Amino acid sequence: MTETRAETHEIRKENLPRLEVRLARVQKKARKYGLPVPELKILSEGTRPVLNDFGVETGFTVPVLEVLITGQAPVLDGDWNFVAVIDHRIVPHDELGWTIFTLPYWNGVECYLCEGRGEVDDYIDTSNEDKITCDECFGEGRIALKVPREFHDEPPWCDHCDLSRDRAETFLIVDDRGEWKRVGRQCLKDYLGGIPLHAYAMFLYDLPNIAFGLPEEPKEKNEYLDTIMYVEHVAAAVDYFGWKSRSDSDPGDATADIALASIEDARSDDKGLDVTKAHGAVAKAALDWARDELPEKDDLNDYEYNLVIAASQQATHYRRVGLIASVIRAWELELARRDRADNSNSQHVGELKERLDLTLTVQRQMTVEIPSFNGRGTDYLKIHVFNDEDGNVFVWKTTSQRLGEGETFVGRGTVKEHTDYEGIAQTTLTRCKLVHEPCGELDYWFDDDGWTCLDCTKEEK
Repeated sequence: MTETRAETHEIRKENLPRLEVRLARVQKKARKYGLPVPELKILSEGTRPVLNDFGVETGFTVPVLEVLITGQAPVLDGDWNFVAVIDHRIVPHDELGWTIFTLPYWNGVECYLCEGRGEVDDYIDTSNEDKITCDECFGEGRIALKVPREFHDEPPWCDHCDLSRDRAETFLIVDDRGEWKRVGRQCLKDYLGGIPLHAYAMFLYDLPNIAFGLPEEPKEKNEYLDTIMYVEHVAAAVDYFGWKSRSDSDPGDATADIALASIEDARSDDKGLDVTKAHGAVAKAALDWARDELPEKDDLNDYEYNLVIAASQQATHYRRVGLIASVIRAWELELARRDRADNSNSQHVGELKERLDLTLTVQRQMTVEIPSFNGRGTDYLKIHVFNDEDGNVFVWKTTSQRLGEGETFVGRGTVKEHTDYEGIAQTTLTRCKLVHEPCGELDYWFDDDGWTCLDCTKEEK
């Protein structure tokens, strides 16, 4: 089923170095993970007339190149092909079911033979309603793939482990015989042969779109945006207006939308945002971090995983710009984290199981809802983050006590473990007891009036 993909593009000659940089990035990832390495070949060189806004030739021409980019879709272990992602994070449509994103090599609306390049527009069903081809290629006996209907409607089941779980995504694979499987992210590792999932997705998305978005004279709004160009406008929007997420903004006021409007203004000869070289440098640094450094992190969460894939793509769909826009904010937070780590004096304190006398100040206090200890109802875990006078960081998690931010803890605690969080050493405490100032005794009684101790409470009664 796996075949060579050939993409022919006409580009401005001046854009060749930029295309070569894009291809080199994909080739580097391909070699690193043992994927098929794509190649670039110049087929011809010529000129093209320059048109004005009304489509009339201006009398000027620009040098252009016709280039051929070839590559292969990677094959998973056992000759399985990675073809689509099912998104379970949003409520499914009553009739259409889950949202499914098909990967470029196996797009259900393209004929497998002619690849939907415009030769044929009328598609017909074969005897198998899950597979389609076009009129012209039907007689050749080869068919395209279409995602079976049941995958749109059924819950997030994994055919590999035979379990249905609360998954953000499931992944569709198909073999040379036309057998389909839906697998969860963890089970997909059994098919990947040690190659990270984001590397497959990056390769499959990049190759068909690698020449997309190279500077041209746009005539109309396209469905896709050049990722680097868009993130440059996002960086400018954040610089001028600060970061605004869509969930916390009115329609059109979010950073993602401001950047979109800026690009549209620039295309229509309006000024748009003033995107400087500094904004370009920020965009490049953020995308490089998301593409190359973030994947090295252990246990990526769903947001980070999706951000890696989005940042690895040369082009971004208009409907999904919100995710890639957040790369600037994520990069800012990463720089802040690095700055905290570089400026932190925190060291691990004490030995494991050692009982320490401590004077600590609460820097942060968070409350998390958890199942109750007896299995009935819920309880509330209070997480306290302290600093001592030397800048060392301590953490204490408890369900029975609560200190407010800025309060001082004077008492004793047992060292439970030494950990590092975001590059900062921290000491986790357990069995903490406070000194009750009126009597100087240690206790851990807490009521609505504040800290007290059992003995003092008995005396008052």
